[in-house]
Amino acid sequence: MNYIKVNLGGQERGLKFNNYAIEKLSEKMAGNSAIAFTYAMFWGGLQGNSYAKEQDVDYTFSDVIDWVDSIPKDDKAAIIESVTKVLTESQNYKDLIAAGTPEPVNETPEEKKSELEKPIMET
Repeated sequence: MNYIKVNLGGQERGLKFNNYAIEKLSEKMAGNSAIAFTYAMFWGGLQGNSYAKEQDVDYTFSDVIDWVDSIPKDDKAAIIESVTKVLTESQNYKDLIAAGTPEPVNETPEEKKSELEKPIMET
């Protein structure tokens, strides 16, 4: 599943985490900030849905920030958790993570040990 509906700005809106959404999410990321990721995640999902359904985009990134900030405090954690779950369980996100994971190095324990025993600096 890569789709969820959330009430944002007083309207039920779809968030779809396709490749387009992942691209748009990545464009809005700002460092390692959790809230920046949250804004970018909602933005990407909204953009992915609008693109897939060929709908006009009737919101700005600033609107999305305001909508996320205005989610009622009692509901905010659960909504963000639900959206995050849909994102992280989408195949597109899994593929992205897999692409960024380095291949394991095939070293034997002896090779690792010999690397560790080498002097840091030779004189």
